[in-house]
Amino acid sequence: MKNKFLLIACGYWLVAFFFTLYSYSQIDLNLTLFSNQFYQAFQQQMIKLGYFNRPLSAFIYLTLIIFLFANYYLLIVLTKKRKLRLSQIWLLILVAAAIFLFSYPAFSHDIFNYIFDVRILLYHKANPWMYTALDFPIDPWTRFMHWTHRTYPYGPFWIITSIIPYTLSFGKFTLALFNFKLLFLLSYLGSCWLVYKILFRINKKQSILGLVFFAFNPLVLNESIISPHLDIVMVFLGLLAIYLILIKKKILGIFSLLLSILTKYATVGYIPILPPKIKFNKKLWLMIGLTFAAILGQIYIREILPWYFLPLIALLVLSSVSFLKIILWGISLGGVLYYLPFIYIGEYTPYVKTLRIYLFLIPILLSIVFVILRSLRRRI
Repeated sequence: MKNKFLLIACGYWLVAFFFTLYSYSQIDLNLTLFSNQFYQAFQQQMIKLGYFNRPLSAFIYLTLIIFLFANYYLLIVLTKKRKLRLSQIWLLILVAAAIFLFSYPAFSHDIFNYIFDVRILLYHKANPWMYTALDFPIDPWTRFMHWTHRTYPYGPFWIITSIIPYTLSFGKFTLALFNFKLLFLLSYLGSCWLVYKILFRINKKQSILGLVFFAFNPLVLNESIISPHLDIVMVFLGLLAIYLILIKKKILGIFSLLLSILTKYATVGYIPILPPKIKFNKKLWLMIGLTFAAILGQIYIREILPWYFLPLIALLVLSSVSFLKIILWGISLGGVLYYLPFIYIGEYTPYVKTLRIYLFLIPILLSIVFVILRSLRRRI
């Protein structure tokens, strides 16, 4: 079994390594992270792939996604059969996370906005709620941003949290980027630990399986570490609130939930965890419903974006209801396919915008249809 685990682990880590290498094919043309000549030669080759051979780039991305999902399925099956120990699972998680930490945020530029938002506050001594990146055109860090026209849109606690990684960068852009990615990685690992601890208290038999469902989910990995979003910090604080309330530390739990909501608001859907006389399963259904409603609100205000679903995924893995896991698969597959049209075409044309919505929604709709057909089959 040790040899089999070693083979599985090396295979998974190899996929993570190649995905990390591939991520540099999407690096911004204005950005040079390191002056080292070997890195420069590597970056130029990856730019040729990502920008000038888009069909091959899209094929590689799709292939890597298939391998990630194949590993995801394999690890779930092995966990269900009790072929993996908890220590082995954590080893897989930690090594893969360390590999993904060095990936380039290939599929979203939001991390650059996070960095510049706090830079407005600390470096330019201005109010990020009132000033945009366009107000500081001579700042060289604006070259890497794609949303230079907007003011700070998130909760106040996120800007406070951002002070730590920015300050520790000592004015170095590459170090700031790494520090922010490290913050998101720690939030991901903390969320994994909390999923396990929460399930250990409410459904011990499902605790390891729930951990696997969350930790190895390709969409969670992409939106938490590879191309990270602050939503994983919000999720960590929300899960921490659930755990603290479960262990009877209600005041701390309320405080953690408040910080989560003040990070990016969507975990307002976690509020049903607070009433003391409702069973957890009922609370969980209420949280899932309200969180989904909050996500729909975000989509209505802006557009469909995969990382919006992180707080919902964190709740779905806590449920033992099988059809919710099937829908989780649909959300996860749709979320990673969402990026494929832009990788292939390279422009945000109306066609690309429409196609990525279809690629996101079709797997979800298929998963719902599958659930309905399975239910009808059981009734016959």
